[in-house]
Amino acid sequence: MTNTHNYSFFGQKSALIIKSSSNSEPYLFIQCLKTHEDGVWEKPSQGEGKVIKLSLEEMAMVLQVLQMRIPKWSAYHSFNDTDTQIRLNWDNSKQKAWFNIGEYRKSLDVAQIEILKLLLKHMLLEKIEFGTSRKTGKNGSEGSNSINGATTRNKTKEYRAKSKPPKTTDSLLNERKKKESKTVIKEEIVETSSNFSNNNVATLTGSIQRETPKALLIRLIDDTELWVPKSKIHNTYTLENGTVQDFQIEAWILEKNKNG
Repeated sequence: MTNTHNYSFFGQKSALIIKSSSNSEPYLFIQCLKTHEDGVWEKPSQGEGKVIKLSLEEMAMVLQVLQMRIPKWSAYHSFNDTDTQIRLNWDNSKQKAWFNIGEYRKSLDVAQIEILKLLLKHMLLEKIEFGTSRKTGKNGSEGSNSINGATTRNKTKEYRAKSKPPKTTDSLLNERKKKESKTVIKEEIVETSSNFSNNNVATLTGSIQRETPKALLIRLIDDTELWVPKSKIHNTYTLENGTVQDFQIEAWILEKNKNG
């Protein structure tokens, strides 16, 4: 069994690199890279690119999305006064999964998704086993089990007999899924146009130019640009800049932009 993992998902202009330096560390790193305008890749040795750290819980949630148990997942990381939004969602065809990490965006195809699922499952099992276990003493017992120098082996056995068995990966994932259920329901309501009257929704074609945590700047096919709150868009969409796609937007937003 190897102690380290390093696997790269490279595209034409962006890449994700999954790294774990030890199976006893309860986290992994994702390194993001992209090409400059001249086609040259960013150089991590020169401080370019971006690196985020995913905890065991976040690894489990990524796996939940890749296994299509929940439609999407997002989180915020803060480091050195810099906030980074992390989003993972499927495209409309369910053939690609999109990672959006700050300004970095990378899609994974079906084969890459399967590899990442297997890799995450493997690392989760390893890290839960080796990264969350307590260190044992010389006599094989957990922690210190001596009183005035005398080892209390009987008490150690009694403690182990009464202690609950360790939770499996599936039970941890199910508990996390229950905690996130309310959030998932809210996200599904935002995504599904059937939860909003069709008479109050207009379908427009355009592309995303900019993104903030709460809104999108959309350029329509007539080159008109407007800011739209994410909560007022009632269909799924990809966050890749420049991709022409349809947006189902509440009509009053359009009226407000016209009058403004």
